[in-house]
Amino acid sequence: MGNISKKARHLLHTAFFLQLGFLFATAPRIPGRRQKVWEPFGKNFAHRGLHDNSWGIPENSMMAFKRAVDRNYGIELDVHLTADQQLVVHHDESLYRMCHIDRKIERTTLKELRTYHLLNTEETIPTLSRALPDRIL
Repeated sequence: MGNISKKARHLLHTAFFLQLGFLFATAPRIPGRRQKVWEPFGKNFAHRGLHDNSWGIPENSMMAFKRAVDRNYGIELDVHLTADQQLVVHHDESLYRMCHIDRKIERTTLKELRTYHLLNTEETIPTLSRALPDRIL
């Protein structure tokens, strides 16, 4: 982590602890049951945002996050570091499943990522700072 800027390190730590807290809050899960929304602490949480890939609302997209916020849901998300040390929100290490590009995020720059679209929609991979409200950062 020596080459990561102080702000990137702070964002990465924040994302890590948000994910860790979410994992503890939602455990245990029922094996074999796929869930999109959980209710820890009496609040609904949308897994990867309130998405519906089959209806053009891709997971971990700004549209999915907006839908979750509009319904007063918390949001679970995944964070990866790009080749140019930027934090982006995406579930997989690879871009293949969501963008049909056979490439890993860690070997791709933010500028290049911004040219790829999620599931043939206009949605692109957001940065962590764009996905999180300012008050969290």
